[in-house]
Amino acid sequence: MVSYAKIINFFLLFLGLAIIFVMILTIDLEQIKISLKYLNLQVIVVILTITALNILIKAVRWKYLIIKICKVKISTLFSFNSIIAGVAAGSLTPGRGTEIAKSLMLKNSYEVSLTKSIPAMLMERIIDALTIISFIFISFLFITQRKFNFTQLLIWSSVLFILGLVLLFIFPQVIARILIGIIKKVRLKPALKEKLIRLVDTFFESFFILKQKKALIIISFLSFAAFILEITQLYYLFSIFELHISIMATTFSIVAGLTLGLLTMIPGGIGTTELSQVIILKTFLPIGTKEDLLKGIILLNRIVAYYALILAGSLILIFNKKKNTKF
Repeated sequence: MVSYAKIINFFLLFLGLAIIFVMILTIDLEQIKISLKYLNLQVIVVILTITALNILIKAVRWKYLIIKICKVKISTLFSFNSIIAGVAAGSLTPGRGTEIAKSLMLKNSYEVSLTKSIPAMLMERIIDALTIISFIFISFLFITQRKFNFTQLLIWSSVLFILGLVLLFIFPQVIARILIGIIKKVRLKPALKEKLIRLVDTFFESFFILKQKKALIIISFLSFAAFILEITQLYYLFSIFELHISIMATTFSIVAGLTLGLLTMIPGGIGTTELSQVIILKTFLPIGTKEDLLKGIILLNRIVAYYALILAGSLILIFNKKKNTKF
């Protein structure tokens, strides 16, 4: 009889191989060749360090959420690898993806059920969305002299999302009862209905973490720190190649790119993120600046911060083993 653990291992192996295959089909190798000519040892060391710190901060946050929601202590290394694997898995799903691979790895290595870990993953996505919304408003305050048709869509989407969270804070039990009522009325197998109901219950229980002052401060700090590193990395590249683009314009291009990736439902925001950043940042370029340089820097940043992680994450999924060393 095939064990549940073996099925998960096989699925993770298949997922890793599929990610590599999709990445090969979708990536623009010619543009990458053009971008790589801007590389030197200093740039490589700095952006790899910033990327590693970004992942480490997200790993600490994921570890903290798992402790708070699932009551399980996972190793920092395992959490670090999970973040990278989650980025890779997200490249196969619309927008930034659900990063379900993190929950599967947690199940495989620590025997944490999906009904417990998926709410933690959803909570992470909510926190990320709130962080992005915060930076949308911050950057918008400093670039009002520029007119973007997309800006109003960003603002209204943010407002609607915040209103949704406010309703969750005020009426969590009412919303939970509505969702459970819908699940009970839908024609599903009893076992699946029971799992979905447990998932809803766990999610709303985990949502109360945001009402704990200490937990909220820790999670918010880690989320802001990780996002600031993303901004810093791209701004550093602009500075190195003497592209005089403000840090607020850089910030706005990043949040706009992420939002477009979600709205277009393209897996990982591949293509849309780079294109939207180029279109937005073109308006901030000094007269006479070559657009090819801007394109090269943006793609170079994506190679290190995204495409390289896809490759690394796919390998982690392929060679995933049951480890639970705690440190």
